[in-house]
Amino acid sequence: STLLASSAASDVYKRQMVMATITAMVMVMTMAMVIAMTMVVVLNQALTIVKAAKKALIKFNQPMM
Repeated sequence: STLLASSAASDVYKRQMVMATITAMVMVMTMAMVIAMTMVVVLNQALTIVKAAKKALIKFNQPMM
């Protein structure tokens, strides 16, 4: 009976450790997705700035009429 209770407690502990590990992995993956999405936003903003700068530079370098 004590051996059975000990084995059951060990199984519960193992399940808790597996669930904690899965939870931690999900949290890390979620943070990685947020970072990736933030990088996409920043890169799109940078691309918009570069395009605007290029357009202004082309306009600036055109000969005056």
